Amino acid sequence: MNIKIPNLRTDFLCIVNRHCPEIAAVISSYLNETGCYLPMFEMPNVTATRPSEPADEMNEHSFSRDRAEHQMMDIRQVIAQLDANVNIVLAGLTAEQRSFLKLPADLNCIDVIDIDEVDFYLSPFFSARMEYLTCTSAELLQGLYAARQGGYWLRIDEQAQAIQLVAGQSSECVIIEDNRTASAVIAANYAVATAAHLVIVDSLRKKEHTEIIALLEDWKENGDQAAYQEIADKVTSRLGSIDITKFDCATFFTTGLPYSLVLGNPIPCCYVHLGMRPDQFIFYNILLEGETIPGGAVLFSPQAFEDEEIDYVRTALQDMHYYIRELIGAGATAYAMSRAIQFFPYSLLHICSHGGEIRGRRIEHHFIDSEGGQHTVVYDGVLSFAPIPGYGKIEVALKAFPRSIDGVKMHSKELEAMNYPHHVFSDMYNSILRGRRKEDKLIEDIQHVQNSCSIQCYDFSFQGIIKWLAGGIKPIIFNNSCQSWSRIAGEFLYAGCRGYIGTLWNVGNNKAIAVATEFYRITGKMSICEALHHAGKNANGSKSENGYIYWGLPFTTLPIGVDNASSRAGIYQLLYRQQVFLERYFEEKENVVNENLQLQYKWHIDEINIHFTATDYDQLFSKFMSARRTRKQ
Repeated sequence: MNIKIPNLRTDFLCIVNRHCPEIAAVISSYLNETGCYLPMFEMPNVTATRPSEPADEMNEHSFSRDRAEHQMMDIRQVIAQLDANVNIVLAGLTAEQRSFLKLPADLNCIDVIDIDEVDFYLSPFFSARMEYLTCTSAELLQGLYAARQGGYWLRIDEQAQAIQLVAGQSSECVIIEDNRTASAVIAANYAVATAAHLVIVDSLRKKEHTEIIALLEDWKENGDQAAYQEIADKVTSRLGSIDITKFDCATFFTTGLPYSLVLGNPIPCCYVHLGMRPDQFIFYNILLEGETIPGGAVLFSPQAFEDEEIDYVRTALQDMHYYIRELIGAGATAYAMSRAIQFFPYSLLHICSHGGEIRGRRIEHHFIDSEGGQHTVVYDGVLSFAPIPGYGKIEVALKAFPRSIDGVKMHSKELEAMNYPHHVFSDMYNSILRGRRKEDKLIEDIQHVQNSCSIQCYDFSFQGIIKWLAGGIKPIIFNNSCQSWSRIAGEFLYAGCRGYIGTLWNVGNNKAIAVATEFYRITGKMSICEALHHAGKNANGSKSENGYIYWGLPFTTLPIGVDNASSRAGIYQLLYRQQVFLERYFEEKENVVNENLQLQYKWHIDEINIHFTATDYDQLFSKFMSARRTRKQ
């Protein structure tokens, strides 16, 4: 497979309103270049401006504000990676979205309020004007792709003729579910940059991905062939007679439809999640490919199986010059996993365990909203525990999955028609999180809570509540546990990984070992996408056939360390740097910090003291002083 990695355009960066795909597409038609990917990032919908102080409790604006804050923090990091003279194009942003920008004052910001202003602001950057290609808003993605092929700028005209796409020049096929958001435009920009063959299909309905998960379970666990056929119909109705075997690889931009399962994985296939920040995902896959980074890895296994792949994986990673942190057996606790996943600077995480939906309880809970209204919510609650070693405390996490409110099913048309104020739902969550009350009623114990996700640890389950990932590194995850492709994958994807391998259902242990060992045997010789395609054949002819899925891009490879000593030194340097950062933060805040940060600092101190020596520090200090002398000269 020979897929060319596009270059990154470093002189322009776009920040667009997620719900303004038209302006995003028109701007892209001006700034797209052949073989070059335009960094475009979407701002999520924000229901209120950025508060001056964080709220003590959740309110109706908390969710959108948190997403906007997280996105802008990452966009500022992206800007630091680009040209110092980068032009920032702001497109269709609302006043609420603008309040989260906090961009450096010296940046050249081009503020495009609506689509009619695009030409006025962007045409001066060109020595000659282009002709226009018109398309309807319904064919926005096709029009954007055709505009680049013909060297046009794009205009929206609802009377325009249908677009006739010409095949791309590369051997990659890109299939995009058109969900009419800026994410779909970003996906089309990727297809433009790679000159891939473009196919536009219908998007999934809201919450349809959860139906697909249930159908997979009915098929594999209960033998319901009609459930599989329903999934197959969703795929074939979108792809029709398209023969993907004509291509070297296929990339599916989706919110959760496993196309490769139905197609039978005839070629290497990969996925990009349209709902999990595809903008960051594409950018970092391009930026970091081929970069030399510290070779850190985390191996996790509570040794739940009599036979497993961990020994082979360890040897393979040592041969690839990785510095490995092992969380094995009794060391694979929920606390150890949570901290390592978030703060250890790894490039690869391999998980060997049980996973999937876990036990919980269905509770009837009564609450009063902030305006005095009385309500009853029925929710499924899942608790997880993480004893903190040497601290005498246990971290407790609750995930609540509301099923109905006042007798009406959540997310139903009936509930939507009732037009509840938004604050009712934030008040509901706040009330649930405060804890159970005497008047609450236990309805039943549930063996598998729908939409829950977990990784079984040595002591308790880890629910995948991830605020940070790998100390800021964009890692690759191989989650060789059951049902790990969707719900828990979303946690890792949103947190910032650049590749994730998971399973569609409960894969047999012997096949899981065979696939993993073959993957690590060959992954240094080809892309991750190719390696998983070849390794997955080890499950052919079994119930695990076509059970693996890769969220990633086709050209991404697993990074290889320079040598073992350099990897160890690099990991120590990153850990020490984070320790120093926390110490300075404590000094600035005069030691008035929350308990979570104190625990994070304790973890860093323990990590360094247990696994590194004074010699590591002396070498790091010597390196620092040498670099300082060089700068002075």
